Amino acid sequence: METFKENVLAVFITGSTAKALDRPFSDLEMTAIVKGSLNLPTKFYVYDGLLVQIEYQQESEFLKSAREPGRDWPVGADECRNRIVLFERDGWTRMLDEAVKENDAADFLDAVRLCSAAHD
Repeated sequence: METFKENVLAVFITGSTAKALDRPFSDLEMTAIVKGSLNLPTKFYVYDGLLVQIEYQQESEFLKSAREPGRDWPVGADECRNRIVLFERDGWTRMLDEAVKENDAADFLDAVRLCSAAHD
């Protein structure tokens, strides 16, 4: 990670751990927000019997998905709202909160139509 440290904007825990719903055999899901075109695959580790998943998300794509209502918004909203911030550069999570506010104010009718069409 030392190689990419200047490109990391935020790291946070998501999923059941962020919502205090984790159980003895839960995994630990983490998201690392990275700058620009840095494209890293999701990594999986086992630490002391615990499965740890680190998903690397490009900043622009992550913020775009947080702003725009879409078919997967209920799942994405969970990750955007329920998080334990481990690291952030320059108050980055404020940008995420603003993006989520934009989405909350959006008209979800088109997103519902898209979801309905996908299930037909």
